[in-house]
Amino acid sequence: MVILKEEFQQLPERQINDIQLEETLFEILEYIQIENSRNSLVSYSRISKQFSISKVTSQRRIESLIEKGLIFLKKQGRTKILYVTDKGKNFLDQRSAIKTY
Repeated sequence: MVILKEEFQQLPERQINDIQLEETLFEILEYIQIENSRNSLVSYSRISKQFSISKVTSQRRIESLIEKGLIFLKKQGRTKILYVTDKGKNFLDQRSAIKTY
């Protein structure tokens, strides 16, 4: 039942340069960026474990980030590895600049 509540919970959003992003999507994007900078591979299952969400929920959230052009994936065998795009990096940089004010 708790999982269902999380699935339908209305989340706060962040908007920068016409990109509206729910708080959880922002956290996922930020996590992928941090792990990419450490040369660590990020997969769908790793997102599920890190954020304690179901695989279906992680797939939906990742697909949303892909549709917005903030991340992309590369297949390595059967595993889909996630990377932040330049657009995603710019979004995070602008968000960091806003936080410092």
